[in-house]
Amino acid sequence: MTDEERDNFSALSGALRDLETYADSFSHAVDLFESVSATIQELPANGPPTADHIREHVMRISNWKFIAARDGAMMLYHFGKVRKEVPSLIRRSKPLTARIDLERLGRAGRMFEEGFKDWALVRKQVAHLGDFGKTAERRAEHYVTGEVNTGTIHSAEGNSVYIAGSLHGCTYSATVEGRVVQYNCSRATVAKLAAVLEEHFELIKIAAEPLQREAMDKFFAERTAAQKPRDDARH
Repeated sequence: MTDEERDNFSALSGALRDLETYADSFSHAVDLFESVSATIQELPANGPPTADHIREHVMRISNWKFIAARDGAMMLYHFGKVRKEVPSLIRRSKPLTARIDLERLGRAGRMFEEGFKDWALVRKQVAHLGDFGKTAERRAEHYVTGEVNTGTIHSAEGNSVYIAGSLHGCTYSATVEGRVVQYNCSRATVAKLAAVLEEHFELIKIAAEPLQREAMDKFFAERTAAQKPRDDARH
C-alpha cells in the first residue's frame, strides 16, 4: 500500500468514525427528549403544589424537548454531510473503488436520503431561526399557503402560516422556503441511522479486507527480501 493509498484509507476511516459519532450523538439527543417527555407525563401526579407552578415547570421542561429536537436536527445534518462525502473518499482509492459494490453503496446512500428527505432544510431552519424571523419580509419567504396540519398547528386552505418550530409527539415541524419540513426525534430514527451506518461499514469492510491482506503480504515479502542479504552475510 502506497503512502497515498494509506492516507486515503485514513481519511475514509475518519469519515466512518465521524458518522458513528454523529449517530451516537443523535441517540443521546433522543435520550434527553424521551427523558423530558417522561417527566412531563409524571407531572399531574407528582408536580408542584399550585397550578401556576405546574404551568411554569411544564413550560421550562418543554423547552428542553425543543433543545433536544434541535440538537438532533443538527446531528442528523452532520451525519448527512459526512455520508455524502463517503463515495468521493472511496473514489480516491483506485484499488478500493475496483473492489467495492458500487450498487450497494448507492442503495446505502438512498437509504438515508429517502429516510430523511428534509434533513438539510430542517437544519437550515434550526441554524438560521433568527434570520428567518427577524423581519416580516424575511418571514414571508418561509410562509406556506394552503392547508397545513402538523398536529399542533392547523391552517385552512387559502391561509398562510409561518412555523418557527413545533412539536407534535416526536415530530419536529417548521416552514422553510414555502414548504413544511419535518423529522422525527425518536428511537425509530436512531434505528434508521444505525442501519445506514452499518451498511456503509459492512460494504467498505468487505472491499477493504483483501487490500489489507495484500498490504500485509507485501510488507512481509519486502521484509523477507531485505532480511535475506543480512542472513547471507552472516553465513
